[in-house]
Amino acid sequence: MEGYNNFMVHTITLDHPSIIVHITNQLNFNILGSYVKLLNNKTFLSLNETRLLYFFCTNPNRRILTCNIIAYMQNYSNSYFTEQNIYVYINRLRKKIEPCSTPEILINMRPGYMLNAQPYILDDDESELPLALL
Repeated sequence: MEGYNNFMVHTITLDHPSIIVHITNQLNFNILGSYVKLLNNKTFLSLNETRLLYFFCTNPNRRILTCNIIAYMQNYSNSYFTEQNIYVYINRLRKKIEPCSTPEILINMRPGYMLNAQPYILDDDESELPLALL
């Protein structure tokens, strides 16, 4: 695990063929498949959207400053990220995970963002595991 100013970043191993993170009653996130299911509609995520959502899921209910998000994203990419890039990726992600146009799951808390949920892993037998086990 690595930290970005007290934020946790867990490493995913391929020991799990699919890791489903239950974010809300209506939203599940398949990490390895890079898709979300909102109201049983499957929507694929870009690589950067997947990385962002994973970072938020491992740090739920905490405001994450934009500079910490940029540092995390740049650690996993050769690309250069700016606040504007992050804003664009978050808006694209919101369109895929929010059931309505008013953000309730990924909310803006200037100067950052927060995942307003308590995600957990759905194991193969549908039992709940804390996300910290990743």
